[in-house]
This record gives sequence, structure tokens and C-alpha cells, in this order.
Amino acid sequence: MKLTVPDLPMITSWLDELGIDVYQCGYCDALHFTALKEMDGVFDAKIDLIDNILCLSIAIEVKPSTVLSLQAEMSQINASSRFVKIYLDVPDEAYPKITFRHVLDCSVGINQEQFAQFVTQTQAEALSLINQLNKNNIILSRDENIDYDFEDLESVLLDTKRHTYH
Repeated sequence: MKLTVPDLPMITSWLDELGIDVYQCGYCDALHFTALKEMDGVFDAKIDLIDNILCLSIAIEVKPSTVLSLQAEMSQINASSRFVKIYLDVPDEAYPKITFRHVLDCSVGINQEQFAQFVTQTQAEALSLINQLNKNNIILSRDENIDYDFEDLESVLLDTKRHTYH
């Protein structure tokens, strides 16, 4: 098998052959996964090629009330994941998110089968984790109309950090 350093048109073609629908949003160069973005709680799902590194990431909005317990379990969640690494993002003026990320260095080239394995394996592992988060009622559902005070959440997090590190 010939190894190729892929570009976005090649990645689009490979995803098309896998039957995975993607689109470009116009704000970035990434390819966004249509089906994954339609899942409840999924804020963004994309694959990007940056300096010959493929990066597949899925960001999921979580309930602010679950942030502290998620932060406590982050190491265990990462340890149980073979390929996908997870981190928690708590912005000031938006819902907190868990981001699943897997990268593949393509600088020496990859073939279509390796790419397919990368995408399907990463999606399967991320979907498993999404299902686990759903079972634990952690994901912020589109049906939930929750009006959180983000300043209150930030002050709780800052107060907890002060108490944790003393």
C-alpha cells in the first residue's frame, strides 16, 4: 500500500467512501460531521488537518452542575480510554464542554485503510463515552431549557479551587 500525506480534499473523498457526511462551516478549515453534530448535546464534531496532523474532536455540552464531579473523574475517564483523550472546558459565558480528541501524525503518510481505522475507532470510542455520559444524566440535552448564571458557576469553581489546593 502506498502511503500518502493527505489534504482536505483527499480526506473528504475518503470520508465520502466511508459513507460519512461532512461539511465545511465557512469559519474554519475543518470538516464537520453532520450525523454527530445532530446528536443530543454535541456542540461540535470535526476532523481537521493541521501541519500534517489529523485531529478528530467532538465537543459535548454538559450540565454546569456536573462540572465538579466530572473534573474529579477526568483522570479515570482518560485512563479507561485507549485512544481518545478527554478534557473539560469551562468558559466564562457558555455551557461547559467535554472535548474528546484523537490525533494521528500523517507526516510520513497514511493509507486509506489506516484513515478508516482512525475515524471509525475514534468515533466508536467517543460514542461509547457519550452513551455513558447520557446514562449518568451529564449531557445537556437540547430539550432542557436551563438558564444558569455563569458568573455564579465561575465563583463556585474558583472557591472550590482555593479550598482544594490549601
